[in-house]
Amino acid sequence: EKAKFELQIAKEKELAQQMAQRLEGVTCDIAAKIHEGERLYGSVNVRDIVDALAKKGIVVEKRMVLLPEPIKTIGSFNVAIRVYKDVEPEITVNVVPE
Repeated sequence: EKAKFELQIAKEKELAQQMAQRLEGVTCDIAAKIHEGERLYGSVNVRDIVDALAKKGIVVEKRMVLLPEPIKTIGSFNVAIRVYKDVEPEITVNVVPE
């Protein structure tokens, strides 16, 4: 059973590496309403990033997106996606005025 378990772990890690390669270098553009220069009316949160990735055909769960706090200004931000325990590729999220 230990060999089966180790084989399963190896398969999961292989799939995680493939997913990480797909995510590496991905750029998502999210349009948001702004006021007062570069401040957003609301904020860009994990759900917005998950939806933007889904439009590109990349399915991730909300818990995988490592966003320490919602994005509240326009600009370009690096966001890590936890695919597996030690596998966290970064994507670029561009928040642009709507």
